[in-house]
Amino acid sequence: MEEGALVTWKKKTLAQALEEIVKRYPQNTALIFKDKYINYAHLWAEAKTLAKGLLSLGINKGDKVSICAGNCPEWIYTQIATALIGAVLVPVNTRFRTSELEYILRQSDSTTLLLSDRFLNIDFLGMLKEICPELLSAAPGKLISARLPLLKNVILLGEMKSAGAFTYKEIIQLGENLPDDQWNLRLNSVSPDDLIMFQYTSGTTAFPKGVMLTQDGVIHDAFCMAQRQTLTAADRLFCPLPFFHVGGAVISTLSVLLTGAAMAFLETYDPLASMQVISRERCTAMNGIETHFLMIYQHAEFPHYDLSSLKKGWAIGPAEVIRNIYEKMGMTKILNVYGISEASPNVTTTFVDDPIDLRINFHGLPHGGTEIKIYDPQNKQDLPPGQEGEICVRGWNVMKGYYKKAEETNKAIDSFGWLHTGDLGLIDPRTNYLKFTGRLKDMLRVGGENVSAMEVESFLLSHPKIKQVQVIGVPDARLTEVGMAFVELKPGETATEEEIIAYCRGKMANFKIPRYVIFVEEFPMTGSGKIQKYKLKEKATELLAKRNA
Repeated sequence: MEEGALVTWKKKTLAQALEEIVKRYPQNTALIFKDKYINYAHLWAEAKTLAKGLLSLGINKGDKVSICAGNCPEWIYTQIATALIGAVLVPVNTRFRTSELEYILRQSDSTTLLLSDRFLNIDFLGMLKEICPELLSAAPGKLISARLPLLKNVILLGEMKSAGAFTYKEIIQLGENLPDDQWNLRLNSVSPDDLIMFQYTSGTTAFPKGVMLTQDGVIHDAFCMAQRQTLTAADRLFCPLPFFHVGGAVISTLSVLLTGAAMAFLETYDPLASMQVISRERCTAMNGIETHFLMIYQHAEFPHYDLSSLKKGWAIGPAEVIRNIYEKMGMTKILNVYGISEASPNVTTTFVDDPIDLRINFHGLPHGGTEIKIYDPQNKQDLPPGQEGEICVRGWNVMKGYYKKAEETNKAIDSFGWLHTGDLGLIDPRTNYLKFTGRLKDMLRVGGENVSAMEVESFLLSHPKIKQVQVIGVPDARLTEVGMAFVELKPGETATEEEIIAYCRGKMANFKIPRYVIFVEEFPMTGSGKIQKYKLKEKATELLAKRNA
């Protein structure tokens, strides 16, 4: 069992934490987006006005406010505004399609939705109208939807107007007219232990679960990450991560805002545009998953851009990628990290003064006030250093639970407060550092996105020709891992790989769609009748070797 080094910290709300920074650095640049340079004073004023506008709509403390949009300043204003009034932010993955959007809005009990009308050629407004045709005849704020009975307010980001929806500017105008006494009453009622967001994460069940995170949990985690990265008000961090992930919203955005630093970002990730921004703005830090870094240092234009200002940051990826970030990109202070949404999200991190081999091969120590252990789930006992088992976490960073899923919560958090991550790892006997080694649970990680094999399998079983299906992850040079579906057809049926893949298109996020479909007559089974997935993985290795030969 390893405990983290203590860091001085007093529990606080996001309002309390951010107001301190705004008073200290009002003219510092906070956000850099396209040709906009937004300072802390403006950031605070805009977020406060938006919060007052949301309050004018009748949004109560604890109400759920969803947002479905690409990275933009309004996303961050919304993140802050909901926290100021004690509402719960529900980020929606912009790669989701109609059924997934409906599920998140319904399962989260969202009363309000902010969304871009369109993003990456995805018609979000059209998707919403398909779910809620009543929007076309509703007055703004008066939606009565059969499929989403709790959803009342729809707010469009950008310039577009639509029946049944407010514009963002209209909410700002409402906020400008709200009396301060109503505002102060709500602001002062918010506690550090109140919920701040639901992070929907794919699990071993068929549908995503809403991870309930608190104000102090995510703020404390973001602060600890900023300290490990040695971020200061002089830094400029480039964030390639989507804000709908905690990596973008918490341990990038909030880590920056809690130090008075600046964050540059794009609406969506593009390696060439990223190099242009990093070079132009002389960014000193960058966080991301392996794909973000790979696509930069493998880009044909990489040698033509001066990225020498980049030194700090954290990365999630295999040792080879971390080494290349250090050697090819010159990020001498790059950190290796391990995290999970259920832990706010960071669990362990290395330090900037650790030897590079340590940072490449291990995932560091926990934060102060938290602890980790390695557990044997079969024998139900803790394991000593050097032995591989399930990573467990305990402390202030552990989620409150899964929203409206008590059974799943009790499975994840035991009676002693330990969060069972479903991930495998070990504690190095020499350094006491954690080493993440794999996944205990049946998950794929496609280009940084968690994908539940069971969710994909459940969907494919809706195909009229499919009798049985198993989905596994196989290596991919660009996305690290992609899905391979082993399909057993019903007697007398025939199908092609393209037919099965086409069936998925438009019905689930593209990253969830299997890259390969392999038809089998039967599955390898154990004596007790369970499918032996490891044998499917062995077969997948053979098939890919033949395809690539």
